[in-house]
Amino acid sequence: MASRNRRRTSILFEAFRLGGAKALSEIYAAHGAVRNAKPVAFPNDMMWWDDERVDATVDRAYVESHLRPDEILRLDQQLGFGDGLTDDTYFEWIVTKAKRIFLILVDIGVPDQIFGAVDDSWDDDDLPLQLDQVARLQLRRTKDERLDRKFFERQFTYLMRHLKPGENLVYEAVEIVPLEPLDRRHVGTQASPTHSNVDKVCIPGRPDDIFIRRRISLGDGPGQVTEADFLSGIERMRARSNQHVVSLWASYIQQSAGYLLLTPIHEWTLTSVLTTLPPSMKILAKRDRRVLVLDWMHCLADAVASLHNLGLAHGQIKPSNIFLDMDNKIFLGDVDVFGLDPANPFDQENYDYGAPELSTHIHTEPDEPQRLITRMRRRSSANSPEPSPRRLFPPSPPASPSHTNIITSTLYLHAPTAPPSPAGDPIKGDIYSLGCIYLELLTLLMKRSSRTFSRHRASKPATPPTRNAPRADSSFHHNAAEVESWASSLAKDARQKEDRLFRGITHLLNLTLRMLSPHPMDRPSARFCEERVYEILTNNAGVEGTHCGSARMWRVVDGMVEVARGVPGVGGEASGGGGGGGRGQSWLTGRGGSRSGSASQSGSKSSGSGPMGRGLGGRPKARPWKAPIYSGEFVSVRSP
Repeated sequence: MASRNRRRTSILFEAFRLGGAKALSEIYAAHGAVRNAKPVAFPNDMMWWDDERVDATVDRAYVESHLRPDEILRLDQQLGFGDGLTDDTYFEWIVTKAKRIFLILVDIGVPDQIFGAVDDSWDDDDLPLQLDQVARLQLRRTKDERLDRKFFERQFTYLMRHLKPGENLVYEAVEIVPLEPLDRRHVGTQASPTHSNVDKVCIPGRPDDIFIRRRISLGDGPGQVTEADFLSGIERMRARSNQHVVSLWASYIQQSAGYLLLTPIHEWTLTSVLTTLPPSMKILAKRDRRVLVLDWMHCLADAVASLHNLGLAHGQIKPSNIFLDMDNKIFLGDVDVFGLDPANPFDQENYDYGAPELSTHIHTEPDEPQRLITRMRRRSSANSPEPSPRRLFPPSPPASPSHTNIITSTLYLHAPTAPPSPAGDPIKGDIYSLGCIYLELLTLLMKRSSRTFSRHRASKPATPPTRNAPRADSSFHHNAAEVESWASSLAKDARQKEDRLFRGITHLLNLTLRMLSPHPMDRPSARFCEERVYEILTNNAGVEGTHCGSARMWRVVDGMVEVARGVPGVGGEASGGGGGGGRGQSWLTGRGGSRSGSASQSGSKSSGSGPMGRGLGGRPKARPWKAPIYSGEFVSVRSP
């Protein structure tokens, strides 16, 4: 039995080595990604009639199988119109111009009417027909409204308008949207509080191109958005495309509802990762897992910076809204640009990871920040001089691998003169929330428990919790002293590690505590955080390449990596996203867009190499003991 288990384990490791997580998922299906290995079985009236299927179906044998013998002889006769100007036969017209019309006539039981349709010069380009135009086909000698309506409804089965990246299409109620549902279980995203309006879909015939489909009710009532607001929200979503943010792939409108197709698809949330590592991480070597977690910090900062560069705030940075795909790529959840009110107005997780100025349930006494800072100043007065009032932060420690003591930005903060205002800057709030995530990731890196961290920072009420008494507050902003002591303990543990990766932990903790400043204006910008993390990973931790490193401007001066600041167009800035704006076109109100043809290649797959991608391969090895020299337009990122 033991030998059989060892053999099975060796097969799993060999599969992952050769094919990565995708190969592993085929063997270890219980832990693999969602795949449509067994396509959903649809009835005949739901078959996907794309160009390839239509061309493969309508041939000579198929046409003759639905006609009487005398009608078969007529197929090779020349057309009854044109006055001899064309040599085409009825069969040639059918297979070149009227395949879909013939399929519809077969479906409704009148295939012999194809000859009359051809004599009147009808072809597939005339489809779809409006209901009042179907009577012109003269499917019966006398008017048959029932048959005309059947033709009108069935024509959409054989007309496929495929969604393409960046497009917004308007489908009629009778049209079939070429998407296959994969999983109707609740799929959580922060932008869908009730989860009942979200499912997973894929493009027919391409089960690996998976999207999250979100339904939004259109109207003027509660929980609805107007069509104009929906279209405006689509444009805003297109403007903030980033590989580490859930992005809009395409959208469509049908039956008083708007639908968003979001990518990439996720397998795990950071909440679950902080509790139990997913198989795709467990299979990695120990050092690779550590590098992966450090790389996540840089990717998240780059994603937030790309949003802030556009003047947009995310507003929902929390563990349950940070996702991982099967290749361990991390990305932020969708931003709710439509302003739909959640079912529960108070979100405990938003409160715990939110900035103090944005929280509406702060229980901190007005003088608590002053007591914390005074206590910390007394403890550090022997080593830390009192800074001048004009300096927001102490000088950043040198970027060297030496074991420096942790320096907290809260040491140098003045007590607020008034309670934090609820109406704060959401961009600065993103920095605070990102700092909370950083501390959670560093806790994971140091093999500490997130639950233990939560208990450590929980402030205990004077009396046991009851229905009327508040529960223990484990928020970051309410327990600044506990957060600082936890960071100090992480720094102490890191100094005892021999791996060079841990030489950057102290510097990352310094940056994190600056991000957790109770004063919004004292927090660094997202781009500064991205540059600083990149510098620490490269010069201190010895990470040779980051996932987002190829998008940065860098150079090596005396063995030290310098990062260019303020370079336009860097760091995953938004792209137009393809398709034009506006409402899109409806077939029965306008002839916009292509109704057929294969769909474009989906953007749902993870781009780039795996979690250990070499974005900056070939860089000279850093020598962090040498002092950096800055010149020209390149400036140090060690001070804001």
